[in-house]
Amino acid sequence: MTVPYYAPLADKIGFSEETVKSGRFKDTGHPLRHLSPDERSLLQGMVDEVLGQFVDAVARGRGMPPARVRSLADGRVYAGTQALAVGLVDKLGGLDLATRLAWEDAHQPGEPRVERVRERRLPRLLQLLGSFLGESPLSSGGLLFLYRGPVPQ
Repeated sequence: MTVPYYAPLADKIGFSEETVKSGRFKDTGHPLRHLSPDERSLLQGMVDEVLGQFVDAVARGRGMPPARVRSLADGRVYAGTQALAVGLVDKLGGLDLATRLAWEDAHQPGEPRVERVRERRLPRLLQLLGSFLGESPLSSGGLLFLYRGPVPQ
C-alpha cells in the first residue's frame, strides 16, 4: 500500500487545508501529513488481512499449501514462464486463449465476441491532480475489454 505525501510540494505552492472529521481514522492517508503510528498499524493490519485472504484463495484454487503460496506472494511480478514453473498458472496464452477457455468452461455454444475499446487518455497533469486529491487514477490509457456474448444461464 502506498500513501502519498505531498506536504513539501503543497508548502512550496502555498496550498494548505484544514480537516474536520467525524472519527479518529477518517483522514488516514491524507496526502498532506505523515501517518501516525496508530494509522500505520491500522493500515498494516489491513494489508496483512488482505494478504491472508489472497493466500487462502490461491492455496484453495491452486491446491497448494498456504505456506508455499505465502513464500511466492512476496510482491514480485512473475513472468508467464516463471508463474507456470511454480504452479501459479496452468498454461501460457493471451487474451484470446483465455477467453476461449473460459467460454468452453462455461459450456457456451458458438464463439465468444470481445470488443477492444480504447479509453481516452487524459493528460498526465490531470492524472497527477487526481492522485494529489486522493482520487483513484483517472485513466490508465490502456485497453478496456468488454464481453459481448450471451448472458450465461
